[in-house]
Amino acid sequence: MNRPSVIKRTFLALTLAIVVAPMAPAAAGPEDDLLRLLMRAENVTATGVGPETIFVTWIDRSPVETLYRVEVATDEAGPYVPVTAKACTSTIPFTPIPVPQVDQLCATSFQAGPIADPTPRFVRVVPVIEVGGVTVLEGLASEPDPAILGPLPPTDLKCNGGGDLACYLVNSITLTWTDNSDEAEFWIMRARAPFNPDFGTTPHARVPANTTTWSEVLSEYSTTFWYRIAAVRRYNIARLDGSVTVEEGYSGSLRTDTGAEKIKVETAPVPPPSDPDGLTAVFIPPSTAKLTWSDPGAPLASYLDEHKWHIEWGPAFDDQELQTTKSPFDGQGTVTFRDDRVPPDTTRCYRVRGARNGPAFSAYTNVACIGSIPKAPANLIATALDNSTVNLAWTDRSDAETHFDVQRCNGVCSNSSTWTSIGQADANATSFSDDNVVSTTTYSYRIFAVNDSGRSPPSNIAVVATPVAPLSAPTSLAATPLDSHKIRLTWVDNATNETGFQIEFKRSGDWEELTTVGPKTGTGVVSFVDDMDLAAQERRCYRVRAVKVAKRSDPSNEACARTLEAAVPNGRPTNLTADPHSNLAIDLRWKDNATNEYSFRIEMIEIRDLACPQSTAGLTFAKVATAPGLDGTGIVSHRVGGLVPHSAYFFRVFAVNKDGESLPSNTAGCVQTFGPRKPVFLDPSENGDVETTRCHVDVEALVSQTDRLRLTVTAFVPNTQAVDHHTVWAEEPYSGNTWRVPYKFLRGINYTLTARAYGPAPNEYFSADVLVRDIKVLADCPLGADPV
Repeated sequence: MNRPSVIKRTFLALTLAIVVAPMAPAAAGPEDDLLRLLMRAENVTATGVGPETIFVTWIDRSPVETLYRVEVATDEAGPYVPVTAKACTSTIPFTPIPVPQVDQLCATSFQAGPIADPTPRFVRVVPVIEVGGVTVLEGLASEPDPAILGPLPPTDLKCNGGGDLACYLVNSITLTWTDNSDEAEFWIMRARAPFNPDFGTTPHARVPANTTTWSEVLSEYSTTFWYRIAAVRRYNIARLDGSVTVEEGYSGSLRTDTGAEKIKVETAPVPPPSDPDGLTAVFIPPSTAKLTWSDPGAPLASYLDEHKWHIEWGPAFDDQELQTTKSPFDGQGTVTFRDDRVPPDTTRCYRVRGARNGPAFSAYTNVACIGSIPKAPANLIATALDNSTVNLAWTDRSDAETHFDVQRCNGVCSNSSTWTSIGQADANATSFSDDNVVSTTTYSYRIFAVNDSGRSPPSNIAVVATPVAPLSAPTSLAATPLDSHKIRLTWVDNATNETGFQIEFKRSGDWEELTTVGPKTGTGVVSFVDDMDLAAQERRCYRVRAVKVAKRSDPSNEACARTLEAAVPNGRPTNLTADPHSNLAIDLRWKDNATNEYSFRIEMIEIRDLACPQSTAGLTFAKVATAPGLDGTGIVSHRVGGLVPHSAYFFRVFAVNKDGESLPSNTAGCVQTFGPRKPVFLDPSENGDVETTRCHVDVEALVSQTDRLRLTVTAFVPNTQAVDHHTVWAEEPYSGNTWRVPYKFLRGINYTLTARAYGPAPNEYFSADVLVRDIKVLADCPLGADPV
């Protein structure tokens, strides 16, 4: 007979005996047997798992209890009060009778409020026998275990500062939260699971108290993580035996996510292999291409590296794909590959990318091309189109050239003569134009096909003689510096049928075209000033050709000049005067005393709608206009427009060139533009209210300068596109300088008012506008009152 059966029978018999004969004499009997079996609970552990919950576990040693009573005290010595009860039993098959289980782990929890109270609690467990809800017998209480309630949990947990997608496909995270407690530290709990995460009881990381942010870099790809934050409270609790227990309380359950905020993080997918780069290709005769490239590798995660290389060749890159095992196989380095199947006279281009099983591919390298030595061009023909242009044509016999090298020799030459390269033609070209020849001269030409492997033998030699120039070349070219940024050219025109002159220049090296100027009627001296990006003390050399459509003459003689040293304008403007032209413009006039200015800068002080001040002290001039300079000296006139009526102005003028400016002229003014003074609204003021009994607007304008007043009313109907404009004229003042303008204002409409005063006939100079916006109408204008 096994032990559980004995326990069951003993438990039933003893319990029945106690219930049936509760008044038996106090002698050894069933109660003593039960007390010996009602063994004390062991390994009692109490832990705060929230701000108001204590979780208790213990080992059930008793075979006869019907439940355990959990008691708590705020002092280890007591008193202890019951807080909950827990039965650690199972049911006998086919009966409703519960039977205690032995040596099992029991657990329960209870509310220990107030919330987050830091007072230590001492918890003990008492085995009890109950029958019909009545305690029949109870055993010894366990040793008490202290516990503290957990702090308030952190809230508002965010990942990377955003919502659900802020941490989707990321390689790093930053968690933030709100600290609500007096914790000792925070535990960062992390679980790796696509669903229903189990966070365990060991923190992924710890951060100090009062911290509200934490970051980490995620080195794993295509992984789902869950994060939550647990606040941890920690106290040293003195015990009756003189020892100290270090107790921790948590803001919630560590392992499960019940009632706690959590964040889901999806890491980025596995990236492709690292991109190779620096591809070079070298041709090794007779048929080998040696390729070399750099493998960056993935030294921190070898599983991210490539498994092999794809080498593709083109030029279309769809003709063939070559493969090679990765070399070196275990990380960074230089990789080489030899293609031994390059046909003769062939251009072949290559590109490389890394490949990893999956599949996954890196980006391609640069394209590197090689070619076996090309065949020589044939059938070269040279044709003189005119006295300044020779056209070359040939047959391209190679498929491997990258370009053609064109060479020229003066006279009838052989391959052993001195040749000069005069240009390049693109691959597959069959023509070239040499436009740097002169008339009545013999030239020899030859051509080479070239690629990175070398150049072909030369083509045949073609000889050509240029004809006599159809245009007479200019002569007597002279260059004279005018100032630090200008050079004057003069030459003699000897042609009668040119359409213009081509001016060429050089600083050093080859000739460049500067510009083309129009023809001169007949012959004679032609003049041109070069002011195109010349710096001070810059030397340029020039030559000139007569041109007619596509033909050009031989060049003139060469003439050189150097611009002068930098110099600001050599005279300041004087005798500046200013006179009003209208209510919107003022006429200026001054004497130009400089011979090297390019323009004049006009500056102005504006004093709106005021009389002239006594001085300009404390006022600032501002640039308002530019006037062109004179060739030499003289009198300059300029009108400044866009001004304000009835306003005061001061002016001054500077002579300006590329090197600087002169001293200012005298100050002209004060001068006033025509027109009456700007009117002033008296009612309503800006953003003011129109009274309910008023159906007019009062404006102040000086009678002595004003014959009429015009008021423009613009009405905007709210929430519509409707706009209405009305113009109202007042012919005489209402009282003194006050003008009353009638208007029927309506409530619910936004108004903009603009007033302008008009001077006397015949000019009727008008004033500046005065504007009032956003008029608020309290009530409609009464019907029949001052209608407009």
